[in-house]
Amino acid sequence: MSADPHKKTWKAWQKYCDTPYLQRPDIKTRDQLAAMNPSEVSSYNEKRNRYHSFMAPVQTSLMREVHDIVELVRSTNPVGGYAARNAVVIDGAPTVGKTTAITHFARTVDRRSRQSNGDRTDSGAYRIPTVLIGLSGNPSMKDMSQSIATFLGVPEAKRTAERWTADALKTLAEAETEFLIVDDLHCINAGNKNGQALTDHLKRLLDDFAGTCVYAGVDLDDKGLYDTTGRRTAGRMDQTARRWTLVRGERISAADKSGQAEWKQLVATLESQLALCAHPPGQLVDSWDLLYERTTGSVGTLVELLKRAAFLAMRNRAEQIDEQLINRTPLPVGADAARRATAAELRAFKGQGRKGKSHAR
Repeated sequence: MSADPHKKTWKAWQKYCDTPYLQRPDIKTRDQLAAMNPSEVSSYNEKRNRYHSFMAPVQTSLMREVHDIVELVRSTNPVGGYAARNAVVIDGAPTVGKTTAITHFARTVDRRSRQSNGDRTDSGAYRIPTVLIGLSGNPSMKDMSQSIATFLGVPEAKRTAERWTADALKTLAEAETEFLIVDDLHCINAGNKNGQALTDHLKRLLDDFAGTCVYAGVDLDDKGLYDTTGRRTAGRMDQTARRWTLVRGERISAADKSGQAEWKQLVATLESQLALCAHPPGQLVDSWDLLYERTTGSVGTLVELLKRAAFLAMRNRAEQIDEQLINRTPLPVGADAARRATAAELRAFKGQGRKGKSHAR
């Protein structure tokens, strides 16, 4: 599978949508594993690695909220005609699961719509229920419209920004697209010329696209995208922001019992999905605070840590993830840089962690 299939074309995206999440391979006993020859072990480990990389995502509270809010806005948006529609914007810290949530939602919608309505519209056009694009750099209105059109299969040619926009909107209508999803909205700086033109373009999409727009990004307020005062964007964002319904995605906090319970449940669910041959049930839940410390409460970082630790556990034939392996599993530099502050945060939660237990560094 491509790492970012939704950033290509609708054909690649629908192929991804139609590919089932992998099922956990049979779990061997230690004796069965020891009886396998090196080639069989290598094949078995590769199968387990693929599974860990493409298993069904965990239903987090953010994922449930995203699904609920998007369905609410879609269900209450005007249908057809020229009408003021609303959008959903998912904002928050990096690696909390925003992209995973919207990708899983879009994948579900895309499969369901084509199964119910067929792969072709009544006019004979290919049905493309969901469109997903990502922004990068300092995007312009033309860049965004061209990305949408390219995803939809509009042939490459020299076009003005307005022509790209018109062709994109026309193809969205022909494909009966239900959701237009734009990731990495933080690439827009609403305080500069390109950004201001693009925020106007976002409002135009709400007016001219018959479906529902879903936007996602990191710390969008810092980019002026909620500037209803007009101080940073000369009033351009006021009307647009009032048509955005916000879903805030934050890291899980261990500062209270409900946050700790949510984190432990997430760890327990991920632990139950591991394809390791000798991992004691509940061992990771017992180490919930160390996992929180290492990942700073980030869902995405936790998933990455467990995938990497599982790979190491298979390679060294330990077939389990213990605290020593958790500590020595490499993580992206950002998570390690924030670890000290998170450890101090955990120590402050008197009586809520495991007293007297010292984690190896």
